[in-house]
Amino acid sequence: MAESYPRRDQARGIWKINQITKNIKELGTYPKGSTTGIAAGGLTPGYQKGMDTFTVETTGNSTDFGDLTVTRSGLGSCSNGERGVWAGGGSSNVIDYVTISTTGNATDFGDLTAAGTYLDAAGASNSKKAIAFGYQVNTIDSINIATTGNATDFGDTLTSTYYQIMGADNGGGGLPQEGSFPQRPSVNYMPGSGRGFVAGGQTPSLTDRIQINHIPTAGNAVDFGNLTSTNTGTSSVSSVTRGIINGGIDPSITNRIEAFEMASFGNAADFGDLTGGNERAAGVSGSPGGGGGSSNNFDRALFSGGTTGTGGTTTIEYLAIATGGATTDFGDMAVLRGGHASFGNSGRTVFSNGETGSNTYSSNMEYVTPSTPGNAVSFGTNDTGKAFCGAVADLTRGVIGGGAYYTSSWNFRERMDYVAIDTTGNSTTFGNLGWGWACAGSASSGDNTYGCWSGGVRTSDTQYIGYFERITIQTTGNASSFGSFSNGDARAYSAGFSDANYSFTAGGINTSGYIDHIDRHSITTGGTGTNIADLSADKYSLSAANNGTTAVIGGGYQSQMYNEVEEFNMGTNAISSTFGTLSAGGRYRLDATSGGAA
Repeated sequence: MAESYPRRDQARGIWKINQITKNIKELGTYPKGSTTGIAAGGLTPGYQKGMDTFTVETTGNSTDFGDLTVTRSGLGSCSNGERGVWAGGGSSNVIDYVTISTTGNATDFGDLTAAGTYLDAAGASNSKKAIAFGYQVNTIDSINIATTGNATDFGDTLTSTYYQIMGADNGGGGLPQEGSFPQRPSVNYMPGSGRGFVAGGQTPSLTDRIQINHIPTAGNAVDFGNLTSTNTGTSSVSSVTRGIINGGIDPSITNRIEAFEMASFGNAADFGDLTGGNERAAGVSGSPGGGGGSSNNFDRALFSGGTTGTGGTTTIEYLAIATGGATTDFGDMAVLRGGHASFGNSGRTVFSNGETGSNTYSSNMEYVTPSTPGNAVSFGTNDTGKAFCGAVADLTRGVIGGGAYYTSSWNFRERMDYVAIDTTGNSTTFGNLGWGWACAGSASSGDNTYGCWSGGVRTSDTQYIGYFERITIQTTGNASSFGSFSNGDARAYSAGFSDANYSFTAGGINTSGYIDHIDRHSITTGGTGTNIADLSADKYSLSAANNGTTAVIGGGYQSQMYNEVEEFNMGTNAISSTFGTLSAGGRYRLDATSGGAA
């Protein structure tokens, strides 16, 4: 190891968690980045509209950022990393926003659906959408953070008796774990696991406790540590490694800022001071650089290979998941591929195996950098020559499973193999699936812990199957049974994709014919899937790629070769059949995966 920490732009071998832990806890050389925190509004004791700012990674006093458009306290807040938004508070229904990288006064964003009901409000967000909910009301409002305009009704909470509430999301303190803010591993935390913290408050006496819970898994909070003093009415922000608690009452109004490191259980320590004492303010955090150059930004879909008959093609084409349209030529693979697998992280896309001609197959792997159009280069080899396999991945490891090849009869492959995405070389045996041919693989772009394999053809009797299996991507071993499709359906040649909570399986074929269903299946709890939407047509041997909220589904066959790219919102289940087109033409047995455009 020539350096004390693996540089993200120069991957050099496989780094072990204990090596990263040493960098975090002993050497202090783990890259910390730069995150701006902003605390806005509050009581001193009158309503305030000032905004204070500080750098989360560096202790010290805050400085003036600007002013909100109106004075208020108890407002809700959220962020997408580039823009900070505050909503409600006091008797106001005003929504304000700032660009986090630029100091100055806030700008009017729009209005909540009602005034006077968002006192002591709370907010939560992912990288695109924010929700706000408030005091003595069960209405939840929603906005798109990157635009402006009035909020719309999102839904209702289970009760209308909230007071001094707080919001939490698995982005953590307003920082979505994608885009500019990939989560970092630590001794207690693996990427994507998602943790929430609660600090201080009244029970009814003041408390200094910090508690932690695991957002994707239901269960009680546990003790994390203590604040420097009992406190309530605070605001908070965070980077991906540090939590910041601002102001509050202890029992008098305080200007104290304190911090704790989220990687290790323990107490908070003094950070600095706000420009003035404050309670019931609201905080956001984000990147002072405006969020560019993300190392885990899955905003580009790459469609590769495929055919209108047997064998495959070398085509690679891409589109922006946010905007759609006609795909653009990216370059070529060195090997003809159909029925192959593709996977990767935001910085590298890997293509594996596939049919190269009539009953001829490849074990070759090659890769591209998704942000830079060009031809693929050699990566290594996987298993044996085969096609009709699937792949799942987290941010560092890809797992290729299943497949088949034909000689005088079909030969099925139940095995799984894995590679380190950022290190070229041949694959290593991972374990076995419960079946072989024509499986569809999906892995969460937010959870990054499990890979879910759905449908396929059973090796023992070549029958279509209707169940799921799951693996833990960082732990080798055989897959475990994890549920089934809705209505007992069986299928193969489907497209798989997922968000942080659910895996989705789209299209396919079974003994009854072609399928248009999209099934949703819980990544964490398993069980029976739910049919939640339909494609524009029955089709099979199609492909899909996704970012954290949206999937794009392209190609496929059913009496014709499809060149349509459909858009599917994984949060709302809305689907658009006119989102884009494959410029290289309609085809099936193609594959797709997502990576970063920059």
